Amino acid sequence: MLITNPDGRKKAEEGTFWRKNTNNKNGCSNSQKIGVDLNRNFAYKWKCCSGSSSDACASTYRGSSAASEPEIQALQNYVADIFPDQRQNDNNLNSPTNKHATGIAIDVHSYGQAIVWPWGHIKKEAPEHIELQTLGRKMGYFGSYKPEQ
Repeated sequence: MLITNPDGRKKAEEGTFWRKNTNNKNGCSNSQKIGVDLNRNFAYKWKCCSGSSSDACASTYRGSSAASEPEIQALQNYVADIFPDQRQNDNNLNSPTNKHATGIAIDVHSYGQAIVWPWGHIKKEAPEHIELQTLGRKMGYFGSYKPEQ
Protein backbone atom coordinates (compact mmCIF):
# COMPACT_ATOMS: atom_id res chain seq x y z
CA MET A 1 0.00 0.00 0.00
CA LEU A 2 1.59 3.23 -1.09
CA ILE A 3 -0.09 5.73 1.22
CA THR A 4 -2.24 5.35 4.30
CA ASN A 5 -2.52 8.97 5.39
CA PRO A 6 -3.82 11.04 2.46
CA ASP A 7 -5.05 14.00 4.53
CA GLY A 8 -1.78 14.11 6.49
CA ARG A 9 0.14 14.03 3.23
CA LYS A 10 -1.89 16.98 1.97
CA LYS A 11 -0.87 18.97 5.07
CA ALA A 12 2.76 18.02 4.49
CA GLU A 13 2.54 19.10 0.85
CA GLU A 14 1.38 22.50 2.09
CA GLY A 15 4.72 22.81 3.87
CA THR A 16 3.70 21.69 7.36
CA PHE A 17 5.83 19.06 9.12
CA TRP A 18 2.86 16.76 9.81
CA ARG A 19 2.63 13.18 11.07
CA LYS A 20 -1.04 12.71 12.06
CA ASN A 21 -4.27 12.46 10.10
CA THR A 22 -6.56 15.49 10.33
CA ASN A 23 -9.36 14.06 12.49
CA ASN A 24 -10.65 17.14 14.33
CA LYS A 25 -13.16 15.25 16.48
CA ASN A 26 -10.71 13.87 19.03
CA GLY A 27 -10.85 16.65 21.62
CA CYS A 28 -7.91 18.83 20.59
CA SER A 29 -8.93 22.45 20.10
CA ASN A 30 -5.60 23.52 18.55
CA SER A 31 -5.95 23.29 14.74
CA GLN A 32 -2.17 22.85 14.43
CA LYS A 33 -2.23 19.74 16.65
CA ILE A 34 -5.43 17.91 15.65
CA GLY A 35 -5.44 14.33 14.45
CA VAL A 36 -4.32 10.85 15.38
CA ASP A 37 -0.85 9.40 14.81
CA LEU A 38 -1.84 6.49 12.60
CA ASN A 39 1.37 4.60 13.37
CA ARG A 40 0.18 4.34 16.97
CA ASN A 41 -3.47 3.50 16.22
CA PHE A 42 -3.14 -0.14 15.10
CA ALA A 43 -5.13 -2.66 17.13
CA TYR A 44 -2.13 -4.93 17.74
CA LYS A 45 -0.56 -4.00 21.08
CA TRP A 46 -2.43 -0.67 21.10
CA LYS A 47 -1.59 1.38 24.18
CA CYS A 48 0.71 -1.37 25.46
CA CYS A 49 3.98 0.45 25.58
CA SER A 50 5.68 3.78 25.89
CA GLY A 51 5.91 5.90 22.78
CA SER A 52 2.30 6.98 22.40
CA SER A 53 0.16 9.53 24.20
CA SER A 54 -3.42 9.76 25.45
CA ASP A 55 -3.23 13.57 25.03
CA ALA A 56 -5.29 14.41 21.92
CA CYS A 57 -2.99 17.37 21.11
CA ALA A 58 0.27 15.37 21.38
CA SER A 59 2.10 14.51 18.15
CA THR A 60 2.05 10.85 19.20
CA TYR A 61 -1.66 10.73 20.12
CA ARG A 62 -2.74 7.09 19.68
CA GLY A 63 -6.46 7.75 19.24
CA SER A 64 -9.45 7.15 21.49
CA SER A 65 -9.38 3.37 20.98
CA ALA A 66 -7.55 0.68 19.05
CA ALA A 67 -8.05 1.12 15.30
CA SER A 68 -10.38 4.07 15.88
CA GLU A 69 -9.36 5.69 12.59
CA PRO A 70 -10.88 4.68 9.23
CA GLU A 71 -7.45 4.64 7.57
CA ILE A 72 -6.20 2.01 10.02
CA GLN A 73 -9.41 0.00 9.81
CA ALA A 74 -9.08 -0.13 6.03
CA LEU A 75 -5.40 -1.08 6.17
CA GLN A 76 -5.91 -3.78 8.81
CA ASN A 77 -8.84 -5.27 6.88
CA TYR A 78 -6.89 -5.24 3.62
CA VAL A 79 -3.82 -6.92 5.15
CA ALA A 80 -5.97 -9.51 6.98
CA ASP A 81 -7.70 -10.36 3.70
CA ILE A 82 -4.51 -11.02 1.76
CA PHE A 83 -2.24 -12.22 4.59
CA PRO A 84 -4.16 -14.13 7.27
CA ASP A 85 -2.44 -14.44 10.65
CA GLN A 86 0.11 -17.23 10.25
CA ARG A 87 1.66 -17.31 13.71
CA GLN A 88 0.92 -20.34 15.85
CA ASN A 89 1.09 -18.44 19.14
CA ASP A 90 0.65 -14.67 18.97
CA ASN A 91 2.05 -14.15 22.47
CA ASN A 92 5.31 -15.98 21.76
CA LEU A 93 7.32 -13.47 19.76
CA ASN A 94 10.31 -15.82 19.78
CA SER A 95 8.71 -18.26 17.34
CA PRO A 96 9.62 -17.78 13.69
CA THR A 97 6.83 -17.72 11.17
CA ASN A 98 5.88 -20.82 9.23
CA LYS A 99 8.32 -21.64 6.39
CA HIS A 100 5.48 -21.23 3.90
CA ALA A 101 4.24 -17.92 5.32
CA THR A 102 3.61 -15.06 2.95
CA GLY A 103 3.79 -11.31 3.55
CA ILE A 104 6.10 -8.99 5.38
CA ALA A 105 5.78 -5.95 7.65
CA ILE A 106 8.13 -3.08 6.93
CA ASP A 107 7.04 0.49 7.52
CA VAL A 108 8.28 3.50 5.58
CA HIS A 109 8.10 6.48 7.93
CA SER A 110 8.20 9.57 5.77
CA TYR A 111 7.88 11.85 8.84
CA GLY A 112 11.00 10.42 10.47
CA GLN A 113 12.66 9.37 7.20
CA ALA A 114 13.06 5.84 8.51
CA ILE A 115 12.53 2.25 7.37
CA VAL A 116 11.24 0.29 10.39
CA TRP A 117 10.80 -3.47 10.89
CA PRO A 118 9.48 -5.61 13.79
CA TRP A 119 9.41 -5.41 16.66
CA GLY A 120 8.61 -1.77 17.33
CA HIS A 121 6.72 -2.14 20.59
CA ILE A 122 9.49 -3.92 22.56
CA LYS A 123 13.28 -3.93 22.63
CA LYS A 124 13.60 -7.39 21.13
CA GLU A 125 14.63 -8.68 17.73
CA ALA A 126 12.11 -10.60 15.66
CA PRO A 127 13.05 -14.21 14.86
CA GLU A 128 13.59 -13.17 11.22
CA HIS A 129 15.64 -10.13 12.29
CA ILE A 130 18.57 -10.71 9.92
CA GLU A 131 16.32 -10.99 6.87
CA LEU A 132 14.21 -7.98 7.88
CA GLN A 133 17.31 -5.94 8.68
CA THR A 134 18.88 -6.78 5.32
CA LEU A 135 15.79 -5.73 3.42
CA GLY A 136 15.36 -2.60 5.56
CA ARG A 137 18.97 -1.55 4.97
CA LYS A 138 18.63 -2.01 1.22
CA MET A 139 15.41 -0.01 1.15
CA GLY A 140 17.01 2.70 3.29
CA TYR A 141 20.07 2.91 1.05
CA PHE A 142 18.07 3.35 -2.14
CA GLY A 143 15.57 5.74 -0.57
CA SER A 144 18.03 7.72 1.58
CA TYR A 145 16.08 6.74 4.71
CA LYS A 146 17.51 5.53 8.02
CA PRO A 147 17.02 1.77 8.58
CA GLU A 148 16.09 0.92 12.18
CA GLN A 149 14.24 -1.54 14.34
